[in-house]
Amino acid sequence: MVKHFLLMTLIVFAIACNTKVDDNASDESPAAAAPTDSRSLEQQVHDTSRYFAGQTFSALNGVLMQKIKEVGPDGAVLFCNERALPLTDSVAKQHGISIQRLAYRNRNPLNATTNDERNILVGWEEAQKKNQELKPKIVQSEDKIDWYGAITIAHPRCLDCHGLLQEGDILNETLQQIKKHYPNDKAVNFELQDVRGMWKISYPKSFFEKGI
Repeated sequence: MVKHFLLMTLIVFAIACNTKVDDNASDESPAAAAPTDSRSLEQQVHDTSRYFAGQTFSALNGVLMQKIKEVGPDGAVLFCNERALPLTDSVAKQHGISIQRLAYRNRNPLNATTNDERNILVGWEEAQKKNQELKPKIVQSEDKIDWYGAITIAHPRCLDCHGLLQEGDILNETLQQIKKHYPNDKAVNFELQDVRGMWKISYPKSFFEKGI
C-alpha cells in the first residue's frame, strides 16, 4: 500500500505550528524507496509518519494562512471550526489510515486525548523543560500501529489564537470568536515553543507488511 503514496513535495511554511521532526528527515515521499527496503519496521513507521504529518500540515497551513490574509485571525477561527477536521480526514482517506491532531488542552472536543495520550504529552513537556529532544513514540497493538509526534508553538503567529490572555496576545475580537465556536476551549496561554499537542497517525499492520 505504501507504494501508492502521492509523490508530492512537502512545503514547510515558516509561519505556523509545526511538528518536531529531524532536521535531516527526507522531503521525499516514502514511495521513492527501493523495492527491497532494509529499514526496520520502526524506522519505516517514523519516516512514513513524518511524511504524512508534513503533507497534512501543508494542506491545513496553506488554507489557514490564506484565510488570515483575507479576514484576519477571526476568520482563521471559523476555518478551524469548519474545515480543519475534513481536510485532515481527506489526506488520511487517500491512504486508508487515520490522522488526528490531539491535545489535553484542546480547543475542539473531538481533539481530546485519552489518559495514555495525555501521559505522552506530559512526558514531552517534561523533556522540553530539560532541553531534551521530543522523540516521537510508536505504540503497537495486535492489529494496528499508532505513531505520536509532538506539535509545538513554532512561530509567533500561532499566539494570535493560542497565546497568553493577560499579555493580550489574542485580540478581543478573536477571543470572542473562540468563545462562540468553542465554549469549553482550553487551548490558550501558550508561549513560543511550548508543546501544543500531538499528531496521532494510525495504520493497520498490513500497511507495512506489503512493503514499500
